[in-house]
Amino acid sequence: MRIFLLNCFMAIIMVNLKDTMALSQEARDTVIYWHNRLRSDLMHGNAKNKTGMIPKPKNMMQMYYSLVLEKSAQDAADKCIYSHTDTNYGESFYSWPQELNETYVMEQSIIGWWTEAEARGVIGPYPNQTCFPYDYAQHSRQIGHWSQIAWWNTNEVGCAVGRCPRFKSNVYCHYWNRGNVYTGCVFWVGEPCIECPNNCNRTSLLCYNPKDPKYASSSTTGITMQTTKMTLTNDPITDNNDEDSYE
Repeated sequence: MRIFLLNCFMAIIMVNLKDTMALSQEARDTVIYWHNRLRSDLMHGNAKNKTGMIPKPKNMMQMYYSLVLEKSAQDAADKCIYSHTDTNYGESFYSWPQELNETYVMEQSIIGWWTEAEARGVIGPYPNQTCFPYDYAQHSRQIGHWSQIAWWNTNEVGCAVGRCPRFKSNVYCHYWNRGNVYTGCVFWVGEPCIECPNNCNRTSLLCYNPKDPKYASSSTTGITMQTTKMTLTNDPITDNNDEDSYE
């Protein structure tokens, strides 16, 4: 009887541990660093298209980490379905066959999503327009992970890694505000920082509101957090050439 009760107790502990699985702070910092770094590169006119450079947006929100989105991403990753899930959030995933360090797979997955634009090409804006469109022509180029990272008013992200039988590093990121709204605009082309809703970081050229306590906390106990690895550099970004399941 004691052995049975002990086994039950251990099973409960394992369930609770699984429910509280989370990224390390280093991995969270990496998620925020690369999202803001790539969005800042876009604002500075340093984002490559298949030919030439992608035009600069006139406003782009700085992103913050969300523990709510991390939990949602973990639930998706643990399903081990290797495809997009039914979620109200924006979503990107990248499945690796190897069991790899979570910080490494986060970095490489985000860079891999971003290089869709350079590999496949994005189009816009159309003549006499400033909207960089997400329409049928854009969608058909299969650049939806790039466009989710580049979506101008997306300002929260949370990511997770599932350890699955087939793909042992199953990466999911969830986003809010949700991007890839059909017939919407990824962003509007123009002079950076001219239409930020509050303030603009003159280094990153990203819009932010430092007076909003929701985005000022460094604590991991809140819904959102601004992580510590926020320095933006101009180091070159290497392409991700791994031939893994990539959606």
